[in-house]
Amino acid sequence: MQHGSGVLFVYLHEYRCVTVIFFNFVSSILDLFDRDLAVALRKKLGDWFRVVQLLKQGSAGGDDTQLEEAWNSIGDYYADRQKW
Repeated sequence: MQHGSGVLFVYLHEYRCVTVIFFNFVSSILDLFDRDLAVALRKKLGDWFRVVQLLKQGSAGGDDTQLEEAWNSIGDYYADRQKW
């Protein structure tokens, strides 16, 4: 829908509306990449609680394998500290 709207606005010389649509699209793409990079960073740091939080914040809810890995790592965290 956004793409069609952008084409129509360009045709009608509504360039300001086109830039708003474009920047909204770009910011949503960057937000997606930022979230993926944040998840990768938190995995490397071992901050599994934040990994789960970031995966749940995503629009798709995160990949099931990533969530499973995070929850298993949280379980290992408590097992290592003998916090049953």
